[in-house]
Amino acid sequence: DKEVVWQRFKAASDAIYARRDAYLQNLQQELQENLNTKATLSDELQGFVTFQSDRIKDWNQKTKEILEIQKRWEIIGGLPRTKAKDVNRKFWSAFKTFFNNKNAFFKKLDEERERNLQLKNDLVKRALELKESSDWEKTSNELKNLQQKWKEVGPVPEKFREKVFKEFKEACDHFFEQRRTQHDKLENEQAENLRLKEQICVELESHASGKTGSAEILQELQNRYSDIGFVPRKDINTIRSRYQEAVERFIDSIPGLSEDEKGKISLENQLSELRNDPMADRK
Repeated sequence: DKEVVWQRFKAASDAIYARRDAYLQNLQQELQENLNTKATLSDELQGFVTFQSDRIKDWNQKTKEILEIQKRWEIIGGLPRTKAKDVNRKFWSAFKTFFNNKNAFFKKLDEERERNLQLKNDLVKRALELKESSDWEKTSNELKNLQQKWKEVGPVPEKFREKVFKEFKEACDHFFEQRRTQHDKLENEQAENLRLKEQICVELESHASGKTGSAEILQELQNRYSDIGFVPRKDINTIRSRYQEAVERFIDSIPGLSEDEKGKISLENQLSELRNDPMADRK
């Protein structure tokens, strides 16, 4: 029975070895496929090593992409032991380089935003110094210049963005609101001044028509006219022409004056106008 038993035992053993060989063959094939897949992912990752951008959005998009590749990498099974170290080193080296570059970008970005915050705080400080100014024209131009500089300064840290902008805007708005209020007040005053000057013109014209004028009345009306402040810019030439014509008619209507006396009064009136002109020092 020795040979029979041996053959039986050998057949069983050979069957086990055959299954083992088939398993190992399949395993090696699977490991090789895994190696090929991971090698492809490693090659795909090399493009991330040299990635650079100055936009946060681009970095965030690339981060999503590389993390998706990492997920695909992690679900892949084992590798041939002799090849695993090299392909793993290649993949994780590229992975680490990308995130080192990303961290360097955001560190630089944080430093730039801190510098921008300092620049904007300086603009806020200057705007606060100017907000109560009553030198309307000069301050208005300077604040507009500050606003232009504000636009040119880059972003600041997110947690300070609203606060620093609110402080700057409130300072600018305060000045321009004060200027607008003053401008409205000035317009009202100038409109009233125009009304008063027109009233004097009416008096001059009335005296001229009735021939009831005199040098004393003219002097009194001239003084009142000179004491009145500015009128709206658009009405300056009109009221000036009307006043000059009214004065000339008034002088011509004064009874009992010679032509020389009328000429003297007319000249004195012109000199008085020059003295009271805003540009009197040049005229």
